[in-house]
Amino acid sequence: MLQKIELMPNIAWVRVTLHDDTQIEEENEREELILAGDSIVICTNMQPSELEKIVNCQWLCSDGVIKIKPSELDIYSCIPSIPENFNCLEIVWD
Repeated sequence: MLQKIELMPNIAWVRVTLHDDTQIEEENEREELILAGDSIVICTNMQPSELEKIVNCQWLCSDGVIKIKPSELDIYSCIPSIPENFNCLEIVWD
């Protein structure tokens, strides 16, 4: 489904990123990644409500789609450039 969405003209890219609750903890001079999960981020010029209908959040058992700041993604993931007038939307599960 996400591969089909990525081909739509108003979608710049789709990425699976680390969930923002993921942490790097230091213990005994070693860093350990505490993986909280992953997230699906879609770069688009659509509104969250439009994307919710397209991705079928009910079928995914998702709580919906939210707009996020690109800086939230830079913590753990490299992201492609974001075209002007596009936003990053995240499919969320809570």
